[in-house]
Amino acid sequence: MKLTTTLFAAAALFAATTVSATIRTVNAGITGYPAPGQYSSISAAITAANPGDTLMIAGSTPYDAAGFTVSKQLVFIGAGYNPQNVDRLTTIVSGAMTLNASSNGSVFMGMIFNSTIVSTANFSNVTFRRCYLNSFTTSNTVSGFNMTECVVLGQITFNTTLTSSIFRNNVFIGDIGSGAYKLYMSASAATDTVDHNTFINGRNGSVTGSTYASGSGFMRSINAIITNNIFYNLPVFSTTILSSCTGNYFYNNICYRSATTLPTIPQSGNFGTGNINNNDPLFTTIFSSATNIYLDLNADNIRPASGSPCLFAATDGTTIGATGGRFPVYLSTNNVLTGEPPIPSVRAFNITSSTVVAPGTPINVTVRAKKIN
Repeated sequence: MKLTTTLFAAAALFAATTVSATIRTVNAGITGYPAPGQYSSISAAITAANPGDTLMIAGSTPYDAAGFTVSKQLVFIGAGYNPQNVDRLTTIVSGAMTLNASSNGSVFMGMIFNSTIVSTANFSNVTFRRCYLNSFTTSNTVSGFNMTECVVLGQITFNTTLTSSIFRNNVFIGDIGSGAYKLYMSASAATDTVDHNTFINGRNGSVTGSTYASGSGFMRSINAIITNNIFYNLPVFSTTILSSCTGNYFYNNICYRSATTLPTIPQSGNFGTGNINNNDPLFTTIFSSATNIYLDLNADNIRPASGSPCLFAATDGTTIGATGGRFPVYLSTNNVLTGEPPIPSVRAFNITSSTVVAPGTPINVTVRAKKIN
């Protein structure tokens, strides 16, 4: 008897490496799915959970169309936004998610958020890792925000004070409207870091779609440290895009738009050295141009190719962009962005003894797992 791979098959391995609180499983209940889970919705699991618990959320149909509020410090682990396991089911949150002060310290991994994430109070130390986000917006004071190895379709907006926060090894794509910004840090302090990200104006739609959309900007920040980023083919990349950026330190970034001379980085009011202006980063495979701009997670390969000016040019000696640094966005040598969470993943679960045994009789099981860094 051999079971297909599921996120729940990894729960036992994850529990073995976790000494903290309870692991709770969530599944929307697909007919015939081998692991139904303890809860049929994320909101029900949140209600039952204690602060510090982990919610393992299987790939399934969209969860919680009405949305939910994170009212406790919890860890949410999904299957990934483009998993490469047997069932290929993604963990999708279709309704809006709300953060409040009680969500401090929460972690989200391997999930798709189709609606805007918002907040109702000041919060701190919230982490998004390997998630796919439509948009995030808050008018509350935030500190210790960490976004790593994520794909962002729309806009990340902090309308008030943001401190001690890190945006690292993310890929920003998609259309967000003319004159808007992909990353908006309205009143950030000198403790904020934007490092090893790749900004590409891209497609607007589903994870694997390729609809062209134009008219978005790059970022607005004040007093941030901006290092080792690629800004590529932004249709509205002009002097107005950076005019609200002041007091920033730009080091070893590269900006490029085909057939267009862009303003150099850093512009007036900012500081920095080692930036590469108007030079193609030479991605390995990208079906993109100034008039046809999209990103396909399964077809495009945004690793800089041989001869790229990004190679070994970052401040840490690695590659500029989301594929360099300590947390490269790709998980393997192939060109697929998966979003699979950094936990052990069971690839095969084989019961080698009889499938019908008397109570108390041992069952022999062989498990084959893969470590996902």
